[in-house]
Amino acid sequence: MLALLGTRLLLRNECLREGDIKAYQDYIASHYPEDLPWEMKQYQETTKALERMSKEMAIAWVNTHQINIFESDIFIDDEDSILRPIQSKDEDMFRYNFNALEELIYNHQRPEDLFRGNRDCFWIDTRIEWR
Repeated sequence: MLALLGTRLLLRNECLREGDIKAYQDYIASHYPEDLPWEMKQYQETTKALERMSKEMAIAWVNTHQINIFESDIFIDDEDSILRPIQSKDEDMFRYNFNALEELIYNHQRPEDLFRGNRDCFWIDTRIEWR
C-alpha cells in the first residue's frame, strides 16, 4: 500500500510540474477508478494554484502571506517537492520535529529553515491552508 501511495504522489508531482494530466489520469483510472472524479478535480485546482518561484520571490510571497509552515508532497529537501503553505496559530505545531529525515513524504518545515538551503527555486501551491 505504501509503495502505491509513493508511486501515486511521485507521479502526481511530476505530472503537475510537467503539465501532463494524461499520465496521471491514466494511472488513477487504472489503480483507483473510484477516486478519478475527485482526483481530477483536485489536480485541476492545484494546477491553477501552482507557481514556480525563485528563492527571492518565495521569500517575498511568504512574508506577504505570513506563512509559518510548509508541508511537502515528497521529501521536502527535494527541489521538485511541491510545497503547501500553512498559516498556523497553533503553537503546538512549532514543537513538531520538522526535520525527521526518515519521513519521505508530507514533511513539515518552517520557511526560514527551508530558505537557508542552496535551493534556487520552489514549487508552491499558493492556496493557503489555515490551521
